[in-house]
Parts: sequence; structure tokens; C-alpha cells
Amino acid sequence: IAADAPTVERARAVGVYDDVEALFAEGRQKALDSSTDKMAWYKAVIDNIPFPISVTDRDGRWMYLNTPGLEAAGADSLRTVFGLHARTWSGQGDALDCRGGQTLFSLYHKNLKRFFQGQESGLFDTAGTLIGRIETMQDVTKVHEADERTRLMLDAMPFACSFWNREGRVIDCNSAVVPFFGLREKQDYLENFDDLSPEFQPCGGSSAELSAGHIRTAFETGYTRFEWMHRKLGGEPIPAEVTLARITWREEYVVVGYMNDLRELKAARRDLDKERLLLKDVRDSSPVCEMFLVDGKVGFVTPYRREFLNTSPGGDVRDVHASPAETKLLENELKRNRMLNWRTLTV
Repeated sequence: IAADAPTVERARAVGVYDDVEALFAEGRQKALDSSTDKMAWYKAVIDNIPFPISVTDRDGRWMYLNTPGLEAAGADSLRTVFGLHARTWSGQGDALDCRGGQTLFSLYHKNLKRFFQGQESGLFDTAGTLIGRIETMQDVTKVHEADERTRLMLDAMPFACSFWNREGRVIDCNSAVVPFFGLREKQDYLENFDDLSPEFQPCGGSSAELSAGHIRTAFETGYTRFEWMHRKLGGEPIPAEVTLARITWREEYVVVGYMNDLRELKAARRDLDKERLLLKDVRDSSPVCEMFLVDGKVGFVTPYRREFLNTSPGGDVRDVHASPAETKLLENELKRNRMLNWRTLTV
């Protein structure tokens, strides 16, 4: 309040100036009390947030930590860490540095043995000058441990596993793809997936078109299974059975694929086919009349039997028996004993 001396003297005489000074002092105290109350309220709110929050100056030195933040920093009070460089915190794990703006990061706190994820943002004054940083974090140990267990189980699977997005792009895989394709590391699989199939499948169809179709079917129906010819980067063929299943991941669908190596099974089938062909050759060259019956019908017959009695697959065995009575006796004995001894028959 600006006034000349006589005016001030007159004001003092009537007590007006003293009242104004008292009102000003009272208003200033109320404003200070209100500001103090608000600061205490803000501090109480921040201290009761259940995850660490810290504020640093422009040089990265701590100005404030809430109660969980002090616990995470291993400090008893703010006084013990005030002014210390925040590297004391990020030295506990692998945190990313923030040079202004926002940075998302994660770290493992070695002392607390906990995993944290957080966000670091710049603090700016009204002129837009960086004056400090604020860092908020959440304890994600349970989520991280669950993800780690899932990853361990995925990598321990005895068959190769991959994940596809809707664009048909491989986004992840387990460790089993490395020995499956003879690769050095998983990244080789992710970067060279298209080269791990021949240009055309044994059916004659394009591998690229058939693969896209199978993935599209899995997204639409939720499941599909088929045989697929893969190959190593060197060209060695790898027959496989592929199962695709649609799952929900981060609120959207992805397709997980399981590849079962059929090389041993295919080799075993080839060996079995060779044994069957050998057995057939032996039977076909035998002078014994031999046949297999399925529900009274001829299922298999040797060439000698076919020539001798004009018996062919699908025929009725009763047609070669001259006596219906003998036929009935044979059937009853076969049902009763499950085998027949050599005997003379009229044919």
C-alpha cells in the first residue's frame, strides 16, 4: 500500500493501518498453513503409493523418495540419500538412462532380489528447461517369475515350437528349433524361417502359399494339423508333423506351432515296408495254400492258393468247401479253440 505520510498518520490514528497489517500477516500465515497442509497431504499420498517413486535434480541426484523408494534404495530415511546420485539405485541392476522425455525400463534389484519395471520422465519448468526427473516403478517379480517358468517349460519341450502373428510372421520360438534345424542360435531361425522350407511341398503346392493358408486356418478355426516338409539351411529334408493352435496373448490372438520330427518315424516305416515286401515275396513263392480270413472273407491269399482253388481277396471261404457239414465243424472248432489242426478237407 503506497500512501503519503499524513495519510499514514491519519490511518494510524484511527487504527486502520494496524488492521491492514494484521490482516496481511494473517492471510500470509493462512496461505503458508494451507501450502504446508497441501504439501503434507501430497507427501502422504505419494508415501502410500505401494511402488517406488523418486525425484532427482537435473544432474540425477536424489531430491525425494517415497517410503517404498527408500526401502528399495536400502535407506532408512531421505536424509541418508538426499543429494546422492541416483546411480546408487540403478547400480542395483540394469536400468536404462534417461536423457529427457520418457523412458520405459526394467531392472533386477540384486539386494532385494526383486524385478521392477518403470518409467522415467523429465521435469521441466515453465520455460521448458529440464530441471529434474521423476521415476516410478512397479514390482513385477511374480509376473516375471511366471514368465520365466513358462519360458523354461517352453525351452524344455522335446520338440520345436514357434509363435506366429496374424501377418504370418514368426515372432518367437523355443530353444528346440536350434538342434531341430542344425542352427547356431534362435535368431537364425527367426531371420531365415522362409529358407527352412523348400519352394514346393511334396504335393506340388507352393510352400509360401500353403503355409499362409494353414496359419489362416488356425486363426479362423483355432486348430489344424498337417505334415510338412522342412529342410536345413544346407538343403537336407526334414519331414515333420505340424500342429497349429490359436491362443490369446496380451489380449489378442497368436498361433503357436509345434513341430514333431518325423525323420525317425519315416525311416522306421521304410524299414517296416521293406520287411513287409520281403515277407510277401517269401509267401508268394511258397507252394503252400495260405490265406487270411477277415469276418469269413478272404483278406489275403498266396498265388499258389489263388491258382489252385481260384480263391481271390474278398471271396467267401465257404465257396471252396464241397461239404457244408465240414464247413460248419471247422467254424465251430475255430470259434472254440481259436485254431485248427491239420486235417483232410474235401474241396
